[in-house]
Amino acid sequence: MCRASRCSRFDLLKCPLPDAAVDALVMLNVLEHIEDDLGALPAGASHPQTGGLLILEVPAGPGLYDAYDAALRHFRRYSTRELSGKLHSTEFNIIVVRIWDFSSIRVLRM
Repeated sequence: MCRASRCSRFDLLKCPLPDAAVDALVMLNVLEHIEDDLGALPAGASHPQTGGLLILEVPAGPGLYDAYDAALRHFRRYSTRELSGKLHSTEFNIIVVRIWDFSSIRVLRM
């Protein structure tokens, strides 16, 4: 827990929060560490309340995957198309996509 219990850190697949418990879910450099990322997205989708946000940052450029990624225990890097497709298969609506510094960040509204 951080700052007067206003933010939490937990295993997304074993989340202690009830559905629709948060205004925003922030996942910075998390999804690439989960082998079943497509399975993890619906788990994350249940936690922001309707109209809530998911702020997601992942490493971009699948062709850039190398020994450094493997050492960091990344399962993948993402293309915009791949991540957008995975997000569209959940309840998330993509608001904006930005790519910078070989990372992509997405702000999504439920």
